[in-house]
Amino acid sequence: MLTFTAIDQLFPGDRSPARPVTNRFFFGSAGSILATKALQRYYFFLAAFFGAAFAAFGAAFFFAAIEFLTPFHG
Repeated sequence: MLTFTAIDQLFPGDRSPARPVTNRFFFGSAGSILATKALQRYYFFLAAFFGAAFAAFGAAFFFAAIEFLTPFHG
């Protein structure tokens, strides 16, 4: 995770390790909360779960459409 950017050079702020300064210029204190590793990991697994569920639904819909829209079922 980046902790020293050009924005941090312009707006140094306090560099206490409990509050990362990466996203605080853009999002205020909510940005520093969202920048924690645990929440990044949580949102990654959440996005992976919903992505896999969406892909499974899309594949099932695709094969069902092929099955029901073909004129000859073999």
